[in-house]
Amino acid sequence: LVSVMLVNNETGVVNPISEIAEVVHESGGFMHTDAVQGAPYYDLKELAGHVDLMTLSGHKMGGPKGIGILVARSGTPLNSLLHGGSQERKRRAGTENVAAIVGMAKALEIVQSERAETAPKVRELRSLLVSSLVDSLGERIRVTASEQSAPHILHLLVLDEDGEGVDGEMLILGLDLEGVYVSSGSACTSGALEPSHVLTAMGLAPSLSSGAIRFSLGRETTEEEILQAADRARSVIERVGESVNR
Repeated sequence: LVSVMLVNNETGVVNPISEIAEVVHESGGFMHTDAVQGAPYYDLKELAGHVDLMTLSGHKMGGPKGIGILVARSGTPLNSLLHGGSQERKRRAGTENVAAIVGMAKALEIVQSERAETAPKVRELRSLLVSSLVDSLGERIRVTASEQSAPHILHLLVLDEDGEGVDGEMLILGLDLEGVYVSSGSACTSGALEPSHVLTAMGLAPSLSSGAIRFSLGRETTEEEILQAADRARSVIERVGESVNR
């Protein structure tokens, strides 16, 4: 079994799932993709045609928390996760949360039906955020992933005047005080003191990855919010850089 994310939840990089699946299937293996981050922006029916297993989560598409979907190709062998009752074809015993299931199904229906309009809009806003930050801060901003990234995630390295990463914690706290909420990695690893394992695997030195931050955009994000966030981020980044160089 080979498992690969559709969209990396830290950098926003989109992986070539169909190409990977082809290699896996040629080798006699099974292919799973975690498509949680990509549900509102990519064609899930098309994606499901390439893989044996696909997982989704309600909260990433505007649905309830604590509910998910496992899409399994017919004939894919699956062991029971929980034993006891015969719910979900005896693969996961326990009473189903019907309200959450219905809410998630409706959310999935909405985001997939609006995907063709939503994805370009969010990507345009992401580009506006990049250009606004780069225009005001120049080489102090480095975009980790650009063309091959998802429309809703902007991962940046914020550098000081010497080209080293600034203190990410100071940056996040400063932005928080200005009402701009970013993260230094994925929500799954928030609070970790070690450098991001994703950025380390990409070959980034800790002296650079310390200045990594992630902006997340959504279907309801507006141009006004982007420009406001960029202006406040510029101010905070300049202050953090000055405090480091004193």
